[in-house]
Amino acid sequence: MATLNDVAKVAKVSISTVSRVVSGSDLISKATVERVKRAMDEVNYHPNAVAKSLANNMRTKILGLVLPRDTYGVYHNQFFMDAMSGITKCAQERGYYIMNAYQGKENNHTSIRDMIKSGWIDGAILTTVEDDDQNVKYLEQKDVPYALIGTTANGKHAISVDNDNIKAMDDVCQMLIDKGLRRLALICGDRKFIYNKHRYTGYENALDRNGISVDDDLIVVCEDDFMHGYNAMKKLSNMHIDAVVTTDDILAFGAIQYMNERNSNIPITGFNNTMIAETFCPHLTSVDIMAEKLGYEACRMLIDRLENGQFDDKRMKQVETMIVHRKSTESIGSL
Repeated sequence: MATLNDVAKVAKVSISTVSRVVSGSDLISKATVERVKRAMDEVNYHPNAVAKSLANNMRTKILGLVLPRDTYGVYHNQFFMDAMSGITKCAQERGYYIMNAYQGKENNHTSIRDMIKSGWIDGAILTTVEDDDQNVKYLEQKDVPYALIGTTANGKHAISVDNDNIKAMDDVCQMLIDKGLRRLALICGDRKFIYNKHRYTGYENALDRNGISVDDDLIVVCEDDFMHGYNAMKKLSNMHIDAVVTTDDILAFGAIQYMNERNSNIPITGFNNTMIAETFCPHLTSVDIMAEKLGYEACRMLIDRLENGQFDDKRMKQVETMIVHRKSTESIGSL
């Protein structure tokens, strides 16, 4: 898609001159206007509402929402659906629109780069953050306002909305330990994601504080999906364990499925408190991370930044978590 910059190169004028032509300014000579219009035809450039708003130094009132490249996972993962619901609700309240972008392979920033280059968006919201995140680096480099659902070490100008994932996992483990369950196994999602890394740390902290040695044989790190949870539980099934904590409900569901097939009974906990946790057999005790509120607050803080030119909440907001206890007779998840 042709841009103002492409037109400017062909017409051999500045981008600001092209912008003035697009906005209908009477400060440009007729000859220059004709030259710019011929260049527009040559590169097949068509001014639209976004381009005109840029030409008049106005905001587009569009926010780019960066989602993982696995679109199936996005629309079948309640975290993303709830976070997107919160983002959309806030955007509608404030008169903004949302444009989705998907990460390319190897966490590259192709989609967000195209959005920024074309001038479509005022700012961006990232729904997941990895170590050494390329989207964060690119947004910092281009000085584009952005907000994260999560935290990052390399985003100097990031607005961050997150849970205290270390404490949340610590609380789950302490709850189990207080029930006399000390041999706790951990099924942990990919630690390239900071929230998984923090939940892993919370597990270690709880065991250490209670004088329980961390046994590497009781820890399985894997991809965040049902079959990896199933296979992780299969690997742990021959170990002597009192309970299993997981970093995501989807991993817990896989683990429970394996134990159901063996007619075994052991407490298993999840994270994210998805709707299926209420109906899965047996019901799953899980940590509610308030995903809709995470999305809403990320969007609100970003819009405040765009409109006020300054950060509130010291650029970081922490959203509370809550353990949702569910009991089911003779169930694996009975807590």
